[in-house]
Order: sequence, then C-alpha cells, then structure tokens
Amino acid sequence: FQRYIPSTAFVGDCWERAYDKRFHRLKLKNGSILEFRSHKVGILGLEGVSLHLAIIDEECDYQQYLTLLMRTLDTGGQVLITATPLKGLTWLYSEVLMKADGDLIFAKHIRTEDNTAIAEEELKKIGRLVRDPRRLRGEFVDQRVFPYLSENLFAPPPYDGVYYGGFDWGYNHYSAFVVVKVSEGRCWVVDVWKQRGMSVREAVHTIDNWAKVRGCVPSLVVFDSQLTAKDTTGRIPAEEIYGVWNAVPATKKQQHSLAVVNELLRRKDLLFDPNNPAVVELFEAMNRYVFLENRELPKDNDDTIDALRYIVYW
Repeated sequence: FQRYIPSTAFVGDCWERAYDKRFHRLKLKNGSILEFRSHKVGILGLEGVSLHLAIIDEECDYQQYLTLLMRTLDTGGQVLITATPLKGLTWLYSEVLMKADGDLIFAKHIRTEDNTAIAEEELKKIGRLVRDPRRLRGEFVDQRVFPYLSENLFAPPPYDGVYYGGFDWGYNHYSAFVVVKVSEGRCWVVDVWKQRGMSVREAVHTIDNWAKVRGCVPSLVVFDSQLTAKDTTGRIPAEEIYGVWNAVPATKKQQHSLAVVNELLRRKDLLFDPNNPAVVELFEAMNRYVFLENRELPKDNDDTIDALRYIVYW
C-alpha cells in the first residue's frame, strides 16, 4: 500500500501521518480506513467493525473466516481470499471451492506456471527440486489423518449392543471419555464426555456417574497407558480406574491404532450417531485433524480422538 498508493491520497499527504503503527491502521483522504490483522489474532480481535472488504492472505482458521464474513453483512461487502492450499481438504475446500458457483462465490485456480513474471528456466529448476508437483500447481491435497471420513458414516445406533469406553486423561488439557456401542461386528460412536481441571479420581467418578445417567455404562474401559506409571507422589493413577471399571491400558502403537480406525472407516464399520451433538463435534474434530510437516501428528485438541482410538483399536 505504501508503494502503490500516491502520497497525495494519504491523510496528511504522507505515510507516516496516515499510518498508525500502534493500531495497524491506515487512513486515506477519501474516508477509507484499512486495518491490518495477523492470523494470530483471536475472533474477538475481529469483531465490532463493519467491513466493505476483507482480504485474507493465506488460509486462516475457519472461525476467523466466518467472523470476517459476518462483518460484511450490513455493508454488502465481500471477502477476498488468496491462498496456496497447504492444509488439505479444510473449510477452504468444502466451504469455498466446492460451493463456488460463479455468482455468490467465485473461485479461480492459478498455477505457478501461469505466472508470466517467472522465467521458464526458473520454473524448471523449482520443478526438479519440488517432490510433489501438486504443490507447484496449487492443488488441494488430502492431508487429513482420517481421509475416509464422510457424512455417509452418520447412522443411528441399533437398540441392542455392548458399550465400551475410551478414556484419555489430562489436567491442563481436557480429559475425554468416548462411548462406543458394538453390534453385529460394527461400531457406533454414541456419546462423548470431556472436561478439564480434574484429577484422575475426580474424572473417573464423574464419568462413571455420567455414564449411569446416560444409560451407557461400559463393560470395558481402555485408558491412556501413561496412567500405569507412578506420578510425582509415588502413586499409580491407574489404580483409581481399576477401582471403578473393568479396564485395561491402551496400546502405545499410535500409528497402528490410527490405521485400524481408518480401516474401519473405509469399510463403513465405524459409524457416528447423528442425533448427539457431542458425537457430531467429535466427527468434525476428526475431519479437521490434519498431518503437520513430515507427517507428524498435531498435539492440540486430540483428547477425544485419542480416547476413540484407544477403544477402537482394542
């Protein structure tokens, strides 16, 4: 903006007077105000303004996109997104590209080789160095940990079946408990509990009462194997679990357990109760769960996912 807007258009006829470094705000003589925000800004940092145009450079969080979209309601404004799809089949794919109709939503795919400012020999060099050509072409790549997830996996659970539970404990993070019902060789996710700031004992007794009220008392619970080790007081947290449930520690084979979950999803033998909002939330969390660089798994917001894979793998 500093380079291409004439200085005569700035308030005060210069960039230094027009741009507020503290609030990252640029004022023009015609009354326009341009505000700049980082991707690190939370949703509340985007609220409270009316926008004629919101420009999103590279993919942001879905809730940030929704917030900016809502900011254009009273102005008839627009949202412009420029991005290289690096995160897989996220909201940018499902909510923008797949809904592009050329009227309400317009999408244009531009490949690296379409950029006439880049010399052809440089393109060839980069092409030899980049392992995946889809990166150069700006194509969407499914980076989801659970690529077989689809809405076809929503189905009401049967009346008959046996309940099992997966338990992942955390104090600073959420403790999570996922209940599945197994019937005729298929598995339904039927309920989810999560809460933070509880000791193992508190969480176990709270979940036990919750399951009794919900009518989904598990015949077996599979829990985080780290709870079998002594804590800082010399106690073994798993003893609190054994005192309440028939329980066993989960496998430490993370990749293997994820592979089992994916195989059940592929065969449509792992299904989700569409009438339970907590189950739908878990489904959506799984759909957003994407590999980081070098196929590493993210460490945040994986509590319910871990609880699910514990019991499914068992």
